[in-house]
Formats: sequence, structure tokens, C-alpha cells
Amino acid sequence: MGLSILGHLGFAGGEVTFIDQDVVVYLHGNGLAISDLTDLANVGPTKFVTNNLECPLGISAFTTSVPEHLVAFAPRSAEPCIHVLKYPQLDPLSVLRGGTDLEYESIAISHNAKMLCAVSGPFDHHLYLWSLEIAQTLAKVAIGGNLATPCTWHNCSFSPKNSSMVCTGGSYGLVFWKVQVVNDHKLQRINAVIGSREDAAEDGNVLLDSISAQCWTQNNLVLAVGRSSVMEFDAHSGILTRLFPLAVALQESLCLFVTAIEEIILLLFSNGIVQGIRTSTSGSTEFMLNVAKEPCSKYSWCSLLPRRDGLLLSGPGRIQILTLNGADASSSKIFAGPNAAVIDYHNGPVLGMACQSINDPTLVTAGADGALGVWTRDGTLVGRHKFQISDVDSEDCVVSITSITSAPCNSNFAVGTSIGCIFLLSGKPKSQNNVLVDLVSLGNLQLCREPITSVIFHPEKDILAAISESNAFIVDTSPQKGSISLCVLAHTSFSGHLASLCALWCNDYLMVAFAGQSIISYLVDSDAHSLNAAWKFETDFPCAGMSRLKFDSNGVTFLATSPISCDIMALASSDAMYRNGKLVVSKIESSHDKGVMCLGVSNGGELVATGGVDGRIALWRALTESGVDLVKLCQMNLHTGPVAYTHFSLDTSILYSSGSDGAVFSLNILVPQTLAIPSERHKAEHPKLTIQHVPIPAMSFHQATWCESCQEQIEKLAALKIKSHEAAQRSIIANLRSRLLELVAKNNDACLNEKLERNEFIIDRARHRQVLTASQRKANELEKQLRVEKQARDVISARIRHDCWDCMEVQATECHSFLTPRLLTSNFPLKLRADKQKHCLECVCFLRKLALRQSASSISLSLDSSVLSRRLSHNISWMVNQGKLLPSLDLINIEQHDSIASIKLLDGALENDGNDDEEARLSEEAWDENLTTTQLYQPIALHTSIQKRIQCVLVGELLRQAQADFNFRFGLLHDEKRIELGRILEKTDRLQGICGELGIMEDYFKHQFAVPEETPEVMIQVDKSEIYSSTPEATTCMVRKSTGLNADNTDDYHASKRALEDMMYGTLETKKETDRLQTVLQAPSWIDDQNHDDLTSEQKKELEEFETAKGLLAQQQAKYRKALELEFKKLRTEVSDIACSFDDKLKRLADHRVFIMNFVTTQELYSSRMCVGLLKNEARLITLSRLGSQISTLNLKKDCQADIVTSSLSLVSAESDRLNRLQAEDKNIDRHLKRDLQVEKQMVQEDIKLVLSYFRRNNLSLEEKPDDWRFDDTTWQMLLSSRKHKVAKEAMISDAAETLGNLKAKHANSLVVFGDIEQEIVKLRKRQAKIRAELATSEVNCEILVQVRQGQNEVDAEAAVTDYFDAIFLPVETIQGINQVITQLGTEQIKTLTKIKHFRKSINYMEWESSFLKAQSHDLEEYYTDLQLLHVTKSLQSVLKGNQSTTAAPEQIAREEARISILIKANEKKLSTLTNTNSKLVQQIQAREDENKRLHLQLNQINDAIIVREAITRSQLNSFTEEANAEQRTRYHMKRITLRRRLIDLAKLQTEEVEFLRQELDRLRQRTFPSFGHATRDRHMALSDSH
Repeated sequence: MGLSILGHLGFAGGEVTFIDQDVVVYLHGNGLAISDLTDLANVGPTKFVTNNLECPLGISAFTTSVPEHLVAFAPRSAEPCIHVLKYPQLDPLSVLRGGTDLEYESIAISHNAKMLCAVSGPFDHHLYLWSLEIAQTLAKVAIGGNLATPCTWHNCSFSPKNSSMVCTGGSYGLVFWKVQVVNDHKLQRINAVIGSREDAAEDGNVLLDSISAQCWTQNNLVLAVGRSSVMEFDAHSGILTRLFPLAVALQESLCLFVTAIEEIILLLFSNGIVQGIRTSTSGSTEFMLNVAKEPCSKYSWCSLLPRRDGLLLSGPGRIQILTLNGADASSSKIFAGPNAAVIDYHNGPVLGMACQSINDPTLVTAGADGALGVWTRDGTLVGRHKFQISDVDSEDCVVSITSITSAPCNSNFAVGTSIGCIFLLSGKPKSQNNVLVDLVSLGNLQLCREPITSVIFHPEKDILAAISESNAFIVDTSPQKGSISLCVLAHTSFSGHLASLCALWCNDYLMVAFAGQSIISYLVDSDAHSLNAAWKFETDFPCAGMSRLKFDSNGVTFLATSPISCDIMALASSDAMYRNGKLVVSKIESSHDKGVMCLGVSNGGELVATGGVDGRIALWRALTESGVDLVKLCQMNLHTGPVAYTHFSLDTSILYSSGSDGAVFSLNILVPQTLAIPSERHKAEHPKLTIQHVPIPAMSFHQATWCESCQEQIEKLAALKIKSHEAAQRSIIANLRSRLLELVAKNNDACLNEKLERNEFIIDRARHRQVLTASQRKANELEKQLRVEKQARDVISARIRHDCWDCMEVQATECHSFLTPRLLTSNFPLKLRADKQKHCLECVCFLRKLALRQSASSISLSLDSSVLSRRLSHNISWMVNQGKLLPSLDLINIEQHDSIASIKLLDGALENDGNDDEEARLSEEAWDENLTTTQLYQPIALHTSIQKRIQCVLVGELLRQAQADFNFRFGLLHDEKRIELGRILEKTDRLQGICGELGIMEDYFKHQFAVPEETPEVMIQVDKSEIYSSTPEATTCMVRKSTGLNADNTDDYHASKRALEDMMYGTLETKKETDRLQTVLQAPSWIDDQNHDDLTSEQKKELEEFETAKGLLAQQQAKYRKALELEFKKLRTEVSDIACSFDDKLKRLADHRVFIMNFVTTQELYSSRMCVGLLKNEARLITLSRLGSQISTLNLKKDCQADIVTSSLSLVSAESDRLNRLQAEDKNIDRHLKRDLQVEKQMVQEDIKLVLSYFRRNNLSLEEKPDDWRFDDTTWQMLLSSRKHKVAKEAMISDAAETLGNLKAKHANSLVVFGDIEQEIVKLRKRQAKIRAELATSEVNCEILVQVRQGQNEVDAEAAVTDYFDAIFLPVETIQGINQVITQLGTEQIKTLTKIKHFRKSINYMEWESSFLKAQSHDLEEYYTDLQLLHVTKSLQSVLKGNQSTTAAPEQIAREEARISILIKANEKKLSTLTNTNSKLVQQIQAREDENKRLHLQLNQINDAIIVREAITRSQLNSFTEEANAEQRTRYHMKRITLRRRLIDLAKLQTEEVEFLRQELDRLRQRTFPSFGHATRDRHMALSDSH
């Protein structure tokens, strides 16, 4: 069992973006919802993008790309990733990693969908840039802000025309970023400033106030909205270009949206105000509009439609579309058409739900906004109402709904409000053809001034309980006189307790849970109008939710939850113990992490749904057979906050959940077939009443409560009811009396023919005519409806017949045996060929005929030996298996037939007669060019792809011919079965007659055709039992026709029947042959009245004749009975012989079908192999063409890069020459200065060195002379001139060196790029060569089917499909030769081992004999020693001498013998006792062993059952995970495939290792011979006779 998202019934507000022209994406719960807005009146189906494992805390930011249909979102988690999906398949394109560790605040995709940027926060202020093509991070930069305090960068965006420009805005102002690409990507910051950069601060940045909205315009301009103005910036420079002030009234509201339409800047604020500012006149407001549907509406998002023809606004529970007026977009009429609300849900959390039924089951939701919503099963809002207070002028004063519940026996529901008033409501359609529902009031009651915390209907009575914080009311809701009047039956106050939390009915007891961790039960006596406390029960935590799980004669069970506990408390008790407050408490551990907020139980009590503080929803199955237990079925993380409410639908097929985040889900409960969910057993529903529906009234603060005016109201209502009832009855009676008197007077004045009796008096003829007219109209409508249904059925049946019957050339038919139950066979169903297929086959056959005629004169039809020698080696002819698997019809029955003749014999016989003339004739026919077998290529003769394609077509035709031939045989056998069944039926009819004549019950053969297996034509025939509807006239006609009666001639029918019966002497039976075995002679009438002695002679003669006739009749009857018995045996034998003969033929045909199937499978495998080869060749050719184009492109790039390398090298050379020239000129400056000083100034060497020292100073001032200068001014001017030239040359040298370094770096980079291009070209050419080699190999490759025996397949079989890719074929002769050598070597080794064994055996025998002789010698020596040491006494001497004179010896011997006999008897007795005891113990042991075996067998069965159930559970979980998330299903499937591949590889490695170890063990065994010497010696030493 699992849960799947069915729809949503709420919208929390926030960002709504378009992913397509008419499809929007927005946040809902912890995922994304996608809705189609093509039809604004009916929003399309919703898809959900959720990942319960990766984003249980929700999604922090998302964005879309309309041109490329992309959606990207970032879950709120540690180290979040950005997921990019493709719409509408929602396939994952990439996962962007390497970003922030906290969360993202805003995401944007460039207009060309190649890059994505994201802003992180609130403490980690960075801007990230990714490439969507390679899914890698391009750049990362900090965007400022104090890391110690949180700030908001609520938006980032790309320029719509330039993907290299990014803008970020938030509470720290506006910043522009430019993406620069040198060696890698970098983000250059451009701060937005006001005024010129010279007038700005030191860092060139003036922080702006908080930016709430921004947008890009033309020419890279950005409009930004601050707290008091609208600013226009140049994105390239960041300088403010224009400034527009906002209206003072709007500066306190938050601006959501800004855009530029022609010369108007359009602004939208959170309170629904739209302001238009004209850009041509600075600071002038063009217009100001209010687009809010309600005065209190608040908005949180606004965006421009993709077509730029309207605006989309969103707020809590609402999405609106504003259409722009294309004709006049610069005035107050900027919006055209009505203000359409696409989605209008609750603008806050849903706090209660109730299911009720108007025409179809509906759901009623109550929100914190004081609104009621009525929803259909598909999530359509059909009714809505808000409770308001009439005494307050403010329109924002909305009454909150605190509780809601539905009645168990009707479609009413009750609502409790925050001002202590309850409403009994119902719904009705607005019109007959309208799906909208009006919520109407059946009654309301102002109970108190405090909120109603719980409203609960009694499950069996028409009363409800309304619980406030300190009061409890029992309200009567029973209908009285066609209306419902709410009145209080009982009341009590909760004195001395804290506020009540929830309540629950248990029969006549009302249980109320309080915040003081207690539950009090109140006994409700509606007759005595009392509500008394029965008992009090203390709990461990305050119960915020209670629900009844089970209530029957055995006891009551209910569940309680608390938001501060993760456990579910189960309270159970019997009926007697419950009255005394004795409850059995058990705690059930839930799967929630923080606490359980709410609890919902299905109608039958089978399922339980819990919602936790952690936003998780869990579905449980309740088990109450032995105690109370909950088994968790599944769970889902759907909400980002606590779950406020969970509720089941009436049929337990849908689960609704609402959360504090404003999200409302409808979940489909996937119930397996093995789990039966019982429905709730309610009492019978009330009959429909004509209740006057009135609108829901507004509530008043000044309305008196029930406690203030209950008694007065009861008295007034009683008096008013009595008077109104009396007046109504009197009026009805008076009206009826006057009408009857008038009719009686008219009847008395009428004539005798027209006067009516009182029992014939029809009071209302008009009503009679109305009933007849309505009945006739209804009959006509029904007839028309049946006619339309019949036409629809005829069309459907015609389509089904065309698609399933007429399109078949041969329909599937079975043929069952007569005697064997499971013996049957079937034909091959064949579809009709299309004209295109027929034309293709004709063309192929015609081409093959031409080819055969052309080659018939010079080349034989068989494959030439030169071709065979060229394509195959001489020693692999064994691979073809002598043509057993060649595609030819003469080889289908190769095991039964010798040639193609047998397949052409269609007389039902399946064996060949072996006629030589027939074989010769058929061998000549085998070379006919019109035969498919002749047109087929030999497998080794297939060279080109065209030949292979022709071969595939011909093989398909060959298979069809084989199947058609078999179908012909099958048809003959099927017709023969009809004939034989007719013969059998004739004989069985006679057998039935014989059994009737003999009066016996014998079994004989009975058989009929299996329908529809053996008679498929009955599938398109309509039986009378299948006609389930007809017109009333047709039914009447059919009944009359079947009965043979008519209303007009009934008497004639009976008269004819009486005349026929009189004519046939009272019987209508036909004349039948007299039953010879039942014939009895009639004895004379006097035979019983007279004695034999009193008979006369005539009577005696008559008696003798009677006895003689009686004897003759008995003899004839005995002969006839014997003849019938012989005929019965003969007929039964004949029927059995017919059935056996037919079954033999059927068995042979079934075996023949198996052979045909093997043949078809073989040739289909052959054809599929050829098709696979053709597809591979096509793929290789396509890849080769693509590689050629890639190589051409790379060659062009290579040439361009070579030019770049050459130019860069020339630039490097030129710059190097320039640097050398500058360096030479720099050296010449020193030389020229020294020369000038020597020539012009005639200075000595010491003065020249002093001047040069001044020249070479780095800190020499060019404005004033040094203090120690002692030369003239001309020398100083010469020095200054040379020094300036020196500085200029050094600067030029530095620039030249830097330029040379940059050129060398660029040259090196160009060389690297050139090398990469060359390597890529080499790789592509290698791949191209490999593909060409594969193509060349495929041209000489031939597909040959090889049939091997099972024992000859030495490839290790795998679990699913065995891979024969690396397998090779070896001739059997080679294997046999190797085996002979191995056998010979083994035989020689065995002979050697046998000789060694016999030799060691003789040695051991000799050693044994030696040991035996030694032991015997030692024994004789000891015996001799004993004889020597024997002491001879007198008694011994007497014994030795044989003295028998004494009598003592015989007596002693007798006594010893007696004693021995007694000991033997005692020993035997003990032995028997022990034997019996042992036998008993053996029996006990055997019994225990049998019991152990039985228990072990049971244990195995239980383990198997556990494995099966675990597999079922895993499959169910996998099915749910597949329906819940397509991305996770794909990832899980890939993981399974990867894991299976790894397991297969590991198994192969382990198998190879085991095989290697086995071979090593065999090698070690062969190297060493076994030695049994030690074991033999030890065995001989242990012999008893050796000691």
C-alpha cells in the first residue's frame, strides 16, 4: 500500500513563474507544482516536482527558462545542489554542485539557457556562476554585506540580450556584474552609484536603500525600485541616469514589480495598487489603479506574461491574470477585460475538513481566513462562503472557523466559529446544468461568546456536541416537520479545569480532553436534558487529537496524540470497564521526529493517518485482533511545517492533508487487492426531506446567547408550533371538504350512464393525465437513449470485428483430444498482408528470379567451391551441421521425412512412404525458381546488405508458408474431429437409449467442442443471454411470442387445447414403440379369487396357456437383454477406439507443431541476427560520416590554429628583435654621454667617472642640482638630457619585455590548442580506421546457425541470458583426439599405481606374517615358562592322574553348573529388559527425529513465506517510489543495473579464480602419486591377533 499525489487544494502564495507560454510553476509544500493555464476558467492538471529524500525542508529558490522549457530549483538543506529539469518530461538534465553550504536566495537562467547564476544567503553572501552545458562552476565572488548580520539579496537576473551581464539587488543596494573570459571566467563588479564617480565615496560606491524590485529594459538599462523612488541605471557603468519619485501614499507599501511599457513605467504594489509613471516628463504620475479583487487582498508576487500581453499576480490563496490593453497602454485603461482570478483558494492554512455528499462525494474545507470551500474529488472548487459580522462596519472583520465536522447519515455538516456560534449547513447545485454549489444554512445557534473548539455529530443519533473552552452543549439536529431547528438538549460547564482541546463520542458518553493532561467522560441523557461527569482519567501529556478506532459489543478503542510527544497513545476498554473509567493504555512508537499534531481514522477503522510537527504524513494499518497495534504502511514528506489536519474521504480512497505552510494535498491511497478495507456501518439514511434552504446569515455581536434566552425561546416555539399546526390542519381539512362536496354534487346531477360509484371516484383527473403524459415522455426518452446506445454499440462492435477478426487471415483455433485432458494443439494465427507487404514480396521474388535465370547458364544454384574456399576454411565444414538449420521447407520435418515431399502431403498422415519416384520428382521440383527455397540464398553466399535484406523477406515468406501448410493439416484434422464427433454422438444416443431400456446407470463417453477455443466464430455471434436491455414494446412482444398467448384470443386458445386433448384421449404424447423389457402379461382376473382345486377345465387350460406364454416372454426378454448388453459393450468399444485413434493423430500433429515452432524460432533467430548486423552496419556508416565531418571541422580549426601559431611566432620574433634593439640603444646612451664629455668638455677620466656616477643614480632629481655638483650648467643640461633618454629607454624596454612575455604566453597557449586539435584528430582517425575495419569484417562476415548438443555447450550459464560473445567453436574430432591422449596417459598411470599397490600389499603382508610369527614365538615361550614354574599339588596330581574315587568333585561340578545356569537365566532376563528399554528409547528417538523434521519443514515454509512477503513489500515500495518521483525511479533503476553488472563481474572473477584453483589442484595431484604405506602399516599394527 502506498500514497500518490492526486492534486492540491491550496496555494500559500509567493513566486509564480512561467515555464511555457501557458504553464506556470510555483512552490507548494516542500516541492514545486506545475499548472496549465491554457483555459483560465478550468486550470489544467497539476504535476508535482518533489523529492522527499533530498528536500524534506522544502525548496529555497527556483527559476525557469521559457524558451528552453527548463526549471531549476535548490532544496533547503546543507550543501544544497541545484537541480535542472526539462519540461514536460521533467527529465533531470544536470545537478549543479560546488556552491554554498547554507541555502540559495535567488536563481536565474540566462536567455540562451547556457549559464545559471545563484545568490546565497542570508549569512553567506556570494554570487555563483555555472555552465549548464558542462554542469560545472565557472566563477564565484563575494557580493559584500556584514557576515555577522543577515541581509537579503532577493533577486538576481541576466540581461535579456547579453548573457555576460548580471544584476543583483537587495537590502544592500544594487550591484552589476560583468562576466569576463580570459583564461577562465571572472565576475567584474560594477557598483551602482548616484552622481559621477569623482563625487562618490573613496571606493566609488554609494550604498542605495533597499531594492524591492528591478527589471531590465532596452540598451542594458535597469529599473530599480527603492523605498521612495524609481531609479534607472546604466548597467555598463553603474551610473544613475534618471530618477522618478514615488507617491507618498505608496512609499509605505512594498513594490513587487516594475516594467517599462512604451513611455510608461508600470509599478505594482503589495496592496494591489498599480501606478503608471510617464518617462517623458520627470516625476509625473500618469495614473493610479486598484486591481485587488477584495479590499483586504495582499499580493506577494507579480510577473509579466511570456507574450507580454498581461500581468500575473499572486498572493496567499490567489493567482490573478490582468490583460494589458494593446490599443491604449498609457492611460488608466491599461488593463482590458475582467480581472480574472485563475486560482482562488484559502489565503491561509486549512484548519479543518469534512466530507459530505450533495450529488457526488465532496470535501468541505475550513480555513483560518474564515472561508468555507466545497471541492469535488478532482480538486475543483465549486462552492465558497465567508462568515462575517453584520454589526461591524469594517469589511476586514471576518469570523474565523475553529472546527468543522460532517454528519454520518446525510450530507449536512456543522461549523463552529470563533465567536461561539455554530452553523448547520448543506449544499445544493445552483442550477440543473451547473456544477457550482451554493452553501445554504439549515440553522444556526449562538451558544456562547468563546470559540467553539470541537463540533462532533453523534454516530447513531441526530444530535451533535459543541465544545468551547469552558462549556459543552448537546444540540438536537433531528428534522421536525420538514425542517431542522437547532436546540440545546443538555449543557455543562468545565469548572476547575483548564481549556478543552478536543472531544470524542463513545456511545452515550462524551469524552473531553483538557490541557491539564486529563480526559473526562460525560454521560449524555438527552431525555432528561442532563450532562453529568462519569469518570476522569489522567494522561502523560495533553491530548490535542482523539479519534475512535473501534467500537462494538466487545469494547471501545480510540487513539490520542500530542504535539509534544512522538508516541501515539492507544486507550482500550470493554463496555463494562469503560463505564467505570478503567482503560488499558498502550503507547505506540511513531515515525515522527518531534511530535504528532493530528490524527485521522478511516470510516471502517482500518487505516490511520498521522501528521507530525516535522511535516511528515504517515499511513498506518490498525490491528485490533489481539490488543491495539499500528503497522506503518508508508510515509511522505510533503509539508515544510507542522501538519495541521488529516482526513479520509468517505470511500477511504483519498487522504487529505493540510499544513501550516498553506499547502493542501489530496493523496490517492493505493490499496492492494489482498487488503480489503471495510466500509463504515452507519444507520439507515433519513428519507429526503423538503427543507427550505436559506442563505447563510451574517453573525451579530449583540445576539443573545442560548444561556440567556433558552427557556423563553422554548416556550414561544412550543406555542407557535401548536397554533401553526392547528391552523394548517384546519385549512387542509376545510379545503378538502369543499372540493369533495362540489364533486359529489356534480356526480349526483349526472345521468345514470355517467354517474360513478363512490369506489370509482377519481378525485384528481388532471393529476392522472399529468402522470400518463410524464410516463409517456419518459418512455420516449428511454427509447431514444436505447437507440443511441445501440448505434454506439454497433459502431464499437464493427470496429472490434475489423481490428480483431476481419484483419486475420487465419483465426486462432484449438483442437482438444477426446480422452487425454491436457492434450491439445492449435494452429498458427496469421494476419492479412497489407498491400505494401504484398508488393514488396512480389518485387523481391521477381528480382530473385531474374538473378537465378541469369546465373543458371553458368553457375550452379549451389554455392561454388571457390567461394566456399575463399570465405571459409576447409576444416570448418562441421560448423554448418550438414545444412540441418538451413531455411528450407524440406528440412522442417527432417526427423520424420527424407525430403520435401512429406510437407506437401496434406492427407493427414505424418510419415513418409519412402517412394523413390516421388523423391526424384520432388528433387526436380526443389530447383524450381518459383519456390521460396530455391530463391533463398545460402547462408555463406550473403555478401551485401541488399542480399541480407532480401534474405530476411524470403525467410519471412518461408515461415508463413510453413505455418500455412501446418494450418491446412490442422484444418483437416479439425474437420475430421467434427465427423468423428458426429459418429460418437450417434453412438452415444444409442447408448443412452440402451441404458434407459436396461434401467441401468453406466458411464460412457461424452464430449463437446470447447467454446470458444475450438469454435472461435462464436465470439462474433450474439447470444440471447448477452442481450441485457431492450425497449418495453419489444419485451412485451417477446414475452407474448414465447408464451404463445394473446390478450384477444385467450379463450380460443384454451378451446383449441381442450379439443386436442379430447381428440387424443387426454394425452398429447406421440406413439412410441412398446418397451419389450417392460412388457407384462395380464393374468386372468379370476386367478386370485379361486383355488386351484376349484378351477374348471377351461380355467385350467387358460391357466396353462398363460404360464406357457409367460415363460416364452421371459426367454425373449432375457435374449433381448443379452443382445442389448452386447450392443452396449460393442458401441462403447467403438467409441473408445474412435477417440483413441483421433487422439493418436492429434498427438502426432502436436509433436509436428512443436517441430514447426522450433523451425520458426530457429529461422527467426537467423533473421534477427541478420537484421542486427544490418543495423550495426548502418550505425557504423552513420558514425563514419559523422567522424568525417568532425575531422573536416577539426582540420579547418587546425589550419586556422596553425595560422594563429605562425602569426604569434612572427609577433614574438618581431618583439624580441625590438627588445634587443632597445637594449642596444640603452647601452649606447652611456657610451654617447662619455664620448660627448671627452670630446666637447675635454674632461679627464676622474671627472667623467664622477659625472657618470651622477648619471647612474636612481634617486637623481631632474628639477634641481645636487648640493655636491661642481660642474657647469651645460654639463648639467647634457646630463639631464641623457638621463631623460635613459629613463625613456628603460620604460620602453620594460614595456617591450612585458609585451614579449604576453606574446610568448599566447604562443604557448596556441601551441597547446594546436596539439590538442592534432590529438583529437588522431583519436578520431583511429576510431575511423577501427570502424572501417569493422565494416570490412562485416562484409565478409556470415551468419551461420550452429546446433550443438547440450553436453557440448561448455560455456558457463548465467542467471538470465548467457553471453557467448567470447565463446569459440572447436571440432568434436579435435576434442576426442585430445581426450584419447589424456585417457591413454591416465591408463598408463593407473597401471603403474596398481603395480605399486600390489607391491606394497605384498610387503605389508610379509611384515604382518613376520610380526605374527614373532608374537606366536613369544607366546610359546611364555607358555613354556609357565609350565616350568607350575606348582604341582595333590589335587592337581589326582586330576592329572584321573582319580575319580571321591564324590566331592561331581557334586561341586553339579553345583557350579546349576549356578552357571541360574546366572545365564538372570543374564538373559536382564538382557531382555534392557533390550525392551533400548527399543522404547529408539522409538522415542525416532519420534523426536520425525518431529524435528516436521518442525524443520515448517520452518522452511515460514522462511519462504517471509521471503515472498518481503519481495512483495519491496515491489510495492518500488512501485510507489516510481509513481511518486520519476527522477528517483530512473536513478534507482540505474543503480540496480550498475549493481547487477558489478555482481555479474564479481561472479565471473570468482568463477575464474575457482577454476584456476581447481586446475592448480589437479596439477599438484598429477605431480605427486598417492602413498598409502603409513596408513597400511598402522592398520596392520592395530589388528587384534598381532598383540
